[in-house]
Amino acid sequence: MHDAFFLLSDRFHIPMPSKTNDHVLIVRLDNIGDFILWLGAAAALRAHYARPKYRLCLVANIAWSDFAESLGIFDEVITVNPGRLKKSLGYRYRVMRQIRRLRCGVAINPLYSRSVFGCDDVVRTCGARERVGWDGDCNNISPLMKFFTDRWYTRLIPHDGPDVRDLELNAEFASCITGSPGISEIPYLQSENSLLPEILSAAPYYVFCPGAAQSGRQWGSKNFSELASRIHRETGWTGVICGSAVDTRAAQQIQKETLAPLIDWTGRSTLQQLAAILNASKLLVANETGAVHMAAAVRTRAVCVLGGGHFGRFLPYGPRIQPIESLPVTVSSHMPCFGCMWYCIYELQENAPYPCISGISVDAIWEEVLNTIARSREATLLQQ
Repeated sequence: MHDAFFLLSDRFHIPMPSKTNDHVLIVRLDNIGDFILWLGAAAALRAHYARPKYRLCLVANIAWSDFAESLGIFDEVITVNPGRLKKSLGYRYRVMRQIRRLRCGVAINPLYSRSVFGCDDVVRTCGARERVGWDGDCNNISPLMKFFTDRWYTRLIPHDGPDVRDLELNAEFASCITGSPGISEIPYLQSENSLLPEILSAAPYYVFCPGAAQSGRQWGSKNFSELASRIHRETGWTGVICGSAVDTRAAQQIQKETLAPLIDWTGRSTLQQLAAILNASKLLVANETGAVHMAAAVRTRAVCVLGGGHFGRFLPYGPRIQPIESLPVTVSSHMPCFGCMWYCIYELQENAPYPCISGISVDAIWEEVLNTIARSREATLLQQ
């Protein structure tokens, strides 16, 4: 009832379709990893809607809007808190009014798994004459709601083929809009070396990102601490634990459980700084988070603890993705229930990892870490 009231209230504020086409609105309110995977497609859209004729405006999640603004791709970034957009009528009215005032001629929703709130509703309300999106799936929306929201678009792009991987979907979507062939490749991020903390500039280091969107998707502090001990014995490198402030407790627990040198950097870096930290690091080990995609984008090798919830959608990257040397290595414990969208069918203890996560051993991760260290050493010798 609450959702229906909010959508009904939007209806009173939808302007007449804009007669101008120089403002192009792109709506992305998902997570930072999804945004990074889309950067190659964003560059293609920027080239298609070239300056000075067009202004490219991005509706961005507050969690990474500053990062998006720093890239220089977009002429304007509108920062939105997705939670407040769905819960606060006053906030929703102010955001929608700001977007409507752009008088954009084209609105684009590049998300394959569309949702009513935070993408479809913004496209509907913005007043663009042309509104483009994926036909998509029903992972985030019921078939009935998709039937209704499909009518909020003037063009829905169908996906041909069974493979649904975000990097390839992004390239395909951009190609359908621009008319140019899409290239499925890992985006490249130019990091700012000046943003690297001074404490990390003296000696080689690796990075841990032990956090995840859900506690069940976290590999566990004991596993990371054991891995830290092994990496230090093998290389002598210092470890740096990165993440948001909510990951500080996990970082402190990892530090307690190992004698290996570790620096807790959780909650202390912006996304721009995280890119610099990853760029200068020897290796990243992380759960399935945006840090894995960011490491690939700055061309740092990564080993990812990968569960089965979205297996194949975001990771592992497809076999045609380039450059190969930047592909993150994923380690999984395969189960018949893979593809569950994190709706676990097993009974779990509170804060316990999902079985597909707990089934990944330290030895399995360590084997890939050793392989990655060996490749790094080979690359260093070739450069000398």
